Amino acid sequence: MSESSNNDCKDQVGHHLHLCQQKKKGLSPSASVPADGPAYICHNCNEIAASAELLCNASPLIRRP
Repeated sequence: MSESSNNDCKDQVGHHLHLCQQKKKGLSPSASVPADGPAYICHNCNEIAASAELLCNASPLIRRP
């Protein structure tokens, strides 16, 4: 029996552009994290980025003072 997972990529068409896939190809996109820190985290691979579109299963990071 196949079990559904909430960790699936939410954008299968653009998945090849996500940071996890770029890392697998040996690329390290430096523009993914702004100087003031990341805004999103991926629940699949724990990558961080400025934009949710760069991640498979993103949610906003909670900034603590």
